[in-house]
Amino acid sequence: MRSPSGRYTLVFNGEVYNHLALRSELEGAGFRFRGHSDTETILAAFEHWGVERAVDRFIGMFAMAVWDASTREILLLRDRLGIKPLYVSWRPGLLTFGSELKSLVEGPDFDRELDTAALAAYLRYLYVPAPRTIYAHASKLPPGHILAV
Repeated sequence: MRSPSGRYTLVFNGEVYNHLALRSELEGAGFRFRGHSDTETILAAFEHWGVERAVDRFIGMFAMAVWDASTREILLLRDRLGIKPLYVSWRPGLLTFGSELKSLVEGPDFDRELDTAALAAYLRYLYVPAPRTIYAHASKLPPGHILAV
Protein backbone atom coordinates (compact mmCIF):
# COMPACT_ATOMS: atom_id res chain seq x y z
CA MET A 1 0.00 0.00 0.00
CA ARG A 2 1.21 3.52 -0.77
CA SER A 3 0.87 6.58 1.48
CA PRO A 4 -1.41 9.42 0.34
CA SER A 5 1.55 11.58 -0.71
CA GLY A 6 3.21 8.67 -2.53
CA ARG A 7 6.36 9.02 -0.43
CA TYR A 8 6.04 5.69 1.41
CA THR A 9 5.22 2.26 0.06
CA LEU A 10 4.65 -0.47 2.64
CA VAL A 11 4.81 -4.25 2.62
CA PHE A 12 3.53 -5.40 5.98
CA ASN A 13 3.03 -8.65 7.88
CA GLY A 14 1.39 -8.48 11.27
CA GLU A 15 -0.87 -6.19 13.21
CA VAL A 16 -0.62 -2.87 15.07
CA TYR A 17 -3.01 -3.28 17.98
CA ASN A 18 -3.24 0.41 18.93
CA HIS A 19 -3.93 1.64 15.40
CA LEU A 20 -7.41 2.93 16.29
CA ALA A 21 -5.98 5.24 18.98
CA LEU A 22 -3.27 6.38 16.57
CA ARG A 23 -5.87 6.87 13.83
CA SER A 24 -7.94 9.09 16.11
CA GLU A 25 -4.88 11.22 16.88
CA LEU A 26 -4.01 11.43 13.18
CA GLU A 27 -7.57 12.43 12.28
CA GLY A 28 -7.23 15.24 14.81
CA ALA A 29 -4.13 16.34 12.89
CA GLY A 30 -6.14 16.48 9.64
CA PHE A 31 -5.61 13.03 8.12
CA ARG A 32 -8.58 11.39 6.38
CA PHE A 33 -8.88 7.66 5.84
CA ARG A 34 -10.61 5.73 3.06
CA GLY A 35 -10.69 2.33 4.78
CA HIS A 36 -10.36 0.76 8.21
CA SER A 37 -7.05 -1.13 8.05
CA ASP A 38 -4.10 -0.72 10.34
CA THR A 39 -1.91 -0.52 7.22
CA GLU A 40 -3.52 2.79 6.23
CA THR A 41 -2.96 4.09 9.78
CA ILE A 42 0.70 3.00 9.67
CA LEU A 43 1.29 4.94 6.45
CA ALA A 44 -0.39 8.06 7.82
CA ALA A 45 1.77 7.76 10.96
CA PHE A 46 4.89 7.60 8.77
CA GLU A 47 3.74 10.74 6.94
CA HIS A 48 3.03 12.59 10.19
CA TRP A 49 5.83 11.49 12.54
CA GLY A 50 8.41 9.89 10.25
CA VAL A 51 9.18 6.18 10.25
CA GLU A 52 11.31 5.86 13.39
CA ARG A 53 9.10 8.04 15.60
CA ALA A 54 5.96 6.30 14.30
CA VAL A 55 7.35 2.81 14.92
CA ASP A 56 8.18 3.82 18.49
CA ARG A 57 4.44 4.41 18.99
CA PHE A 58 3.27 1.08 17.53
CA ILE A 59 2.11 -1.67 19.85
CA GLY A 60 1.84 -4.96 18.03
CA MET A 61 3.57 -7.72 16.18
CA PHE A 62 4.95 -6.91 12.76
CA ALA A 63 7.64 -7.14 10.15
CA MET A 64 7.68 -4.34 7.58
CA ALA A 65 9.50 -3.15 4.52
CA VAL A 66 9.05 0.55 3.77
CA TRP A 67 10.27 2.19 0.58
CA ASP A 68 10.91 5.91 1.11
CA ALA A 69 10.79 7.47 -2.36
CA SER A 70 12.12 10.78 -1.01
CA THR A 71 15.36 9.37 0.42
CA ARG A 72 15.48 6.38 -1.96
CA GLU A 73 15.92 4.03 1.02
CA ILE A 74 14.23 0.81 1.93
CA LEU A 75 13.73 0.35 5.64
CA LEU A 76 13.26 -3.14 7.02
CA LEU A 77 11.88 -3.19 10.55
CA ARG A 78 10.66 -5.60 13.16
CA ASP A 79 8.53 -5.35 16.29
CA ARG A 80 10.21 -4.88 19.66
CA LEU A 81 9.53 -8.40 20.91
CA GLY A 82 10.45 -10.09 17.64
CA ILE A 83 7.13 -11.91 17.36
CA LYS A 84 7.11 -11.63 13.56
CA PRO A 85 10.38 -12.73 11.96
CA LEU A 86 12.13 -10.87 9.17
CA TYR A 87 14.83 -12.66 7.19
CA VAL A 88 17.36 -10.82 5.05
CA SER A 89 19.88 -11.87 2.42
CA TRP A 90 22.27 -9.42 0.81
CA ARG A 91 24.76 -9.62 -1.99
CA PRO A 92 26.00 -6.80 -4.23
CA GLY A 93 23.09 -5.54 -6.29
CA LEU A 94 20.44 -7.72 -4.63
CA LEU A 95 18.57 -7.46 -1.34
CA THR A 96 16.06 -10.21 -0.58
CA PHE A 97 13.80 -10.22 2.48
CA GLY A 98 10.71 -11.97 3.78
CA SER A 99 8.81 -13.08 6.86
CA GLU A 100 9.64 -16.69 6.04
CA LEU A 101 13.05 -18.11 5.24
CA LYS A 102 11.58 -20.11 2.36
CA SER A 103 10.79 -16.85 0.52
CA LEU A 104 14.52 -16.08 0.42
CA VAL A 105 15.41 -19.61 -0.65
CA GLU A 106 13.00 -19.33 -3.60
CA GLY A 107 14.36 -15.91 -4.56
CA PRO A 108 16.82 -15.12 -7.32
CA ASP A 109 20.36 -16.47 -6.98
CA PHE A 110 20.02 -17.54 -3.34
CA ASP A 111 23.18 -19.25 -2.07
CA ARG A 112 22.05 -22.35 -0.13
CA GLU A 113 25.37 -22.83 1.65
CA LEU A 114 24.71 -24.08 5.17
CA ASP A 115 26.02 -22.21 8.20
CA THR A 116 27.75 -25.07 10.03
CA ALA A 117 27.86 -23.14 13.34
CA ALA A 118 24.09 -22.57 13.08
CA LEU A 119 23.61 -26.26 12.32
CA ALA A 120 25.65 -27.19 15.40
CA ALA A 121 23.56 -24.80 17.51
CA TYR A 122 20.39 -26.36 16.15
CA LEU A 123 21.58 -29.86 17.05
CA ARG A 124 22.51 -28.65 20.53
CA TYR A 125 19.52 -26.40 21.35
CA LEU A 126 16.86 -27.49 18.80
CA TYR A 127 16.72 -23.96 17.37
CA VAL A 128 19.04 -21.57 15.57
CA PRO A 129 19.87 -18.53 17.73
CA ALA A 130 19.29 -15.17 16.06
CA PRO A 131 20.60 -13.43 14.08
CA ARG A 132 21.83 -16.61 12.40
CA THR A 133 19.79 -18.85 10.15
CA ILE A 134 20.60 -22.30 8.84
CA TYR A 135 21.93 -20.59 5.69
CA ALA A 136 25.32 -18.83 5.71
CA HIS A 137 24.08 -15.96 3.53
CA ALA A 138 20.85 -15.14 5.33
CA SER A 139 20.20 -13.60 8.72
CA LYS A 140 17.27 -12.68 10.90
CA LEU A 141 16.80 -9.00 11.72
CA PRO A 142 16.93 -8.69 15.53
CA PRO A 143 13.78 -7.61 17.42
CA GLY A 144 13.18 -3.88 17.51
CA HIS A 145 15.71 -3.11 14.79
CA ILE A 146 15.50 -1.00 11.64
CA LEU A 147 17.79 -1.80 8.73
CA ALA A 148 18.18 1.02 6.22
CA VAL A 149 19.51 0.28 2.73
